[in-house]
Amino acid sequence: MFTFHYYLRKTTRPVLIMSLLTTMVMVSGNAAAQGQNISNEDITNFADAVLQMEPSRQKAYDDIKQIIGAPPPNIPCNDLNSLNNLPEEARTIAADYCRICKEIVENSGLTVDRFNAIMSNLEADPNLIKRIQDAMLQLQRQQQKP
Repeated sequence: MFTFHYYLRKTTRPVLIMSLLTTMVMVSGNAAAQGQNISNEDITNFADAVLQMEPSRQKAYDDIKQIIGAPPPNIPCNDLNSLNNLPEEARTIAADYCRICKEIVENSGLTVDRFNAIMSNLEADPNLIKRIQDAMLQLQRQQQKP
C-alpha cells in the first residue's frame, strides 16, 4: 500500500484555486519549516498534478454520492478503513480514483512522498499556497492558449 494524502472530497471548479487547495484535508502538518525548500519545479509539478486529478476527483465524488445517496465522507487514499466502510461499488470507484491519482503524481515528476510533503506544508505556509495558486493559474492560462 502507498501513502497518499490526496482526498476525495467535494470542491469547486479548479478555477477557484484557493477553494481547491483549502478543501484538501491535511493528515500531517509538521513539515512547515521545509516549505521554503520547495523548488519552483516541484511547485509546478504539484500544481499540474492537482489540476490533472480534479476531473477524476469530481467524477468519483459524484458517482459515490449517487451510490450512497449522500455526500461521500473524507476518503484518504492511504486509509484502507475509509475505503472498507463504503459499499463495494463505491469502494471500487474510490480505489480506482486513488490509483489514477498515484499515477498522475508519479507522471508529474514527483514521487508520492514528495507530493505528500508538499501537501503537509500547505496548511502552515500561506506563501506556499500562493506559489501553488500562481502555478495553477499559469498552467490553466497555458492550456487555454490556442
